[in-house]
Amino acid sequence: MKTIHFIPFLLMVMAVTTACPAIEEPEPEEQTAPDNQILAQYENKIDYTPWPAQTKADTGLTGPGGNFSYWWEHRTEASDAEGLWDMCNLSEQQLATMSTRNLARTVYMYPYGFEFEAVSSNTYVGILVEMGRFNGTRELMSRASGASELLRLYQEVHYPDHAPAGTFTELDYSEYLGENTAYRAMPYLSFMLITAVDYGRFQPEELRTLSKAVSDKIAEIESIAKESPDLYSWNGNIRMPYLLGAFVAWHNDSTLTEEDRTDLRNFIDHPYAPSSLISFARETIPQSLARLH
Repeated sequence: MKTIHFIPFLLMVMAVTTACPAIEEPEPEEQTAPDNQILAQYENKIDYTPWPAQTKADTGLTGPGGNFSYWWEHRTEASDAEGLWDMCNLSEQQLATMSTRNLARTVYMYPYGFEFEAVSSNTYVGILVEMGRFNGTRELMSRASGASELLRLYQEVHYPDHAPAGTFTELDYSEYLGENTAYRAMPYLSFMLITAVDYGRFQPEELRTLSKAVSDKIAEIESIAKESPDLYSWNGNIRMPYLLGAFVAWHNDSTLTEEDRTDLRNFIDHPYAPSSLISFARETIPQSLARLH
């Protein structure tokens, strides 16, 4: 497999399949965001509604995952950044028929997902803008099981994975997928989960599952970082499961002291935290997650 280190990686090339028949539009389902939502303050910076209150039922969708082969083959022809983003968008037929599980996997491999840091000086504005650029991500947020499939995916992928072809049995990786898959894609997945937590998209049992999954990711990344400190730094991948865990704890751990909640909110508001908050995060967030799962 050819390794690509300095250009956005490409999802796999899929075999052409017969499109599924159109499905009647189901009645929307109502979702409720928590009262202490954090990210709503940034909605004036975007032109769409993240995790809309009315969601589409998505049972019965069986379409295969998408791919970014067109973008890969024609990316040098784009005249500007918007042209590159448009090349990645899914067709209307794919949006209407792709299974939500395959859609989550396709979104995970979106080539520009990791570029949210370059969009804005505010990390949360950057991720919300980046999520809105790809129509696959917007479709995923509109589906009833979108958050659940992101959680399932988060449990499947691991930081040690380079090209996790064995994980995605429905998808066929191309030679262009590089070895840095989880390193490049995990931050985007983590931030999508952060938004789903903040917009109240998980049921109590799912939150327990997510708390355990985040605990596992923290242990995983800390172990790997000791072995590869040049690849995994705090401001890179290490902070991501802690930041996701901070949102989970903020919304769900009623045993936190007021002082801990204040420090936790400071950590959330300053993702590139000073050393004192990093020490707090590394101690308090795993303890809170352990209480929640």
